[in-house]
Amino acid sequence: MKYLRILTFIYTLAILTGCKETVPERCAREAEEANKLCPKIMNENTLLDSVKYVKDSNSFIYFYTLKDNETDELSKVIKNKESKNKLLQELANDADMRFYLKQEITFEYIYFSKKGYRLGNIIIAPDDYDIN
Repeated sequence: MKYLRILTFIYTLAILTGCKETVPERCAREAEEANKLCPKIMNENTLLDSVKYVKDSNSFIYFYTLKDNETDELSKVIKNKESKNKLLQELANDADMRFYLKQEITFEYIYFSKKGYRLGNIIIAPDDYDIN
């Protein structure tokens, strides 16, 4: 009887720990779930096209289309340090993102014009943020 209880305990423990999702699995799943909602209008000028999680670099990549026609101006805005600081502040203030910040995930935002031209990107790496 004692042997049966020990086997039951080990079996139950194996099932419970086997069902646990790893951080990369969770990130990949959540990126897939986000893509089901895409394209998603973020504001009057910005459309989220898709989200990708890259396990090898532990990063989320967000693909956006900007609806404004002024391609050169948009490129300048994206490359402006203020744009990165604004994104960084939004990440730091979003309680839902705290888990990802603790996992030291890199966030990359890639912007395209409505005609499909790549305007630029912004990368926020773990060195850019402090979660303490």
